[in-house]
Amino acid sequence: MSNSAVRAAWFKRVRGAMINDLDQLFEDSQQRLQELWQYTEELSELEKQPIVEVLEQLSSQLQEMQVVTRYQIRQKLATNTRVELVAQGQHYQSDQELHRQGDSDDPIVAIAPSYEIAYLVTNPQGVILEANRTAAQLLDNSPECLLGNSLVEFVAADARGDFHAQLSALQQGAVVKNWEIGLAKAQGELFTGVLSVEPVRQVQQPHQVVGLRWFLEDITETKYNSVVCLNQRKLECVQDDLENLLAESLESEGELADETECEAPHNMLLRQTLLRRTWALQRALKFEAMLKLITDKLRDTLDENQILQTAVQELTLVLGVEGCDTALYNADRTATITHEYTIGLPSALGEVVSIDNLFAEDTQLLQGAYFQFCYLVPGIRGQVAILACPIFDNQGMLGDLWLYKRHEEAFNELEIRLAQQVASGCAIAIRQARLYQATRSQVVELEKLTRLKDDFLSTVPHELRSPVANMKMAIQMLGIALNKDHGLFAELSKPPAKRNKVARYFHILHNECEREINLVNDLLEWQKLDTEVQPLVLTTIEMLEWLPKVIEPFVQQAQERQLNLEINIEPELPPLVCDHASLGRILSELLTNACKYTPTQEKIVVTARAAQARIEVSVNNTGVEIPASERERIFEKFYRIPSTDPWKQGGTGLGLALVQKRVALLGGTIQLESSANQTCFTVSLPLKPSEL
Repeated sequence: MSNSAVRAAWFKRVRGAMINDLDQLFEDSQQRLQELWQYTEELSELEKQPIVEVLEQLSSQLQEMQVVTRYQIRQKLATNTRVELVAQGQHYQSDQELHRQGDSDDPIVAIAPSYEIAYLVTNPQGVILEANRTAAQLLDNSPECLLGNSLVEFVAADARGDFHAQLSALQQGAVVKNWEIGLAKAQGELFTGVLSVEPVRQVQQPHQVVGLRWFLEDITETKYNSVVCLNQRKLECVQDDLENLLAESLESEGELADETECEAPHNMLLRQTLLRRTWALQRALKFEAMLKLITDKLRDTLDENQILQTAVQELTLVLGVEGCDTALYNADRTATITHEYTIGLPSALGEVVSIDNLFAEDTQLLQGAYFQFCYLVPGIRGQVAILACPIFDNQGMLGDLWLYKRHEEAFNELEIRLAQQVASGCAIAIRQARLYQATRSQVVELEKLTRLKDDFLSTVPHELRSPVANMKMAIQMLGIALNKDHGLFAELSKPPAKRNKVARYFHILHNECEREINLVNDLLEWQKLDTEVQPLVLTTIEMLEWLPKVIEPFVQQAQERQLNLEINIEPELPPLVCDHASLGRILSELLTNACKYTPTQEKIVVTARAAQARIEVSVNNTGVEIPASERERIFEKFYRIPSTDPWKQGGTGLGLALVQKRVALLGGTIQLESSANQTCFTVSLPLKPSEL
């Protein structure tokens, strides 16, 4: 057996012994906890409560200690083995290779952290309850800011479907290992992570999952390196195949033995062709890897400054040039150098140049084509060779991208292609960033207008309340005076067509004043409900006695308009715990609308019934039907259905919007059904206040 095999067997045996001892210790502790749980069953509820809380805390801490301790054992053994290998002159590759020599039953074996493991604890729904510093740094945040946030917020948008599916399985007790998923940092930067998750179970009910442990690792760099290595291996295989093909060709002609002395011209041509193709393939793979690295970084942000700075920095480092800068074109036909990254070159950041003067003779760049040239006379950057690539799209020129080399060198085809591809990627990313910023600006402006509108609606009712109240008082005093001099009240009791002019004008004045008062009151009521400052006063309501009292004021109004008003209350209806004032306003508004919009000789039916621990109260009127196109807008503020008021009473358009808010405040729902020349509003309320 080789030394490496002996060491691997020793490592596995020692690690297994230590973990077995650890598991025995934790098993004894769990047994002791179970005995304490059984002991609490004999205590009274008053004595039992504090002990149960302590035992639950101990159980959770014991599970945490088990994971952390096993991880520390694994880290210590890994360190000792690494020291032993170095002392014996062996090459140690990685912590992950060492971990693979042992068992892989533990949920965190697949994660081999270089310093400290990234660790999170969430509830079954994925809300973060605990996070160590490594996890917070990985997500570009602080541990305190992570608490209370949902973990799905740090998952890439295209990976959230997979995340929710895995979360459902975890809630059922599944264990997930080596789960590769796209994650996002707090600033929006994306990276590839590996998650291993295990459930936390309750001691008394082991089948119940009360939390989840998450172990995270960033493998973005590792994944990129693996892609490069894979491409390199593919390249080596191609090279081997080409060399074998060449060897077979030479051997078939019997010239392999003396190839160095007398090689046929066509064989030399074949070798040169194969070498050129191999070099071209190497260059293509390198180009693909570099382009992917840069475009991935450009795609991961919507900040225009970060996009351009990333482009100039990555091009400089990847191509090994002296520097790179980018200029954005202005409306006055000038260009401003906004971002740069140089190695040893003087800075030109902030320089403004005239586009007309700069490209007076060569307009290739303005026409969307690249070109390269040299500054033989020292300028801002000195004597350099320059490659200029336009940043443009179908909407026009945005700017340009300049790369600098020593003036003795020129840019090859690969460097030109890469610069062009990056410039095209910058154009797309810049347009997206500007569109995003424009959208955000519009959203901010809409929010500002909404606040101004709400402030206006909050201020106007208070300003109108006093003058409208004074108007009402003046109208009442005017009515008393007119009654004394002209018998106004007797005139008002006559039908509208037989009243004199004074009575008709007074009636219009009185009604319009009442309409304005109702509008002011509705606006004030809306403000109270919108700010949720109106408290609920819960009382027990017996619908059999209470509902007829609410409907009584509408009986005379229905008779005057030749409407039939009926009440159907289910016998032995259970009592309702509710705010009777709010419920009364809801029913009054629904009955007011029913009387307002129901034609003559039609019927209004008020029904109260029990339905699955709830009470449903419905107001149904015949002779009118709300069009389907209007039903979705019926609960909007200030919206009134046109041409549906046979009595021409008008309204504020706030009634049903207030009804919907009051119903929601009471924990209920309201539904509208309108068909077959009938309209029915149904209010469903919970029986118990705990359901509010």
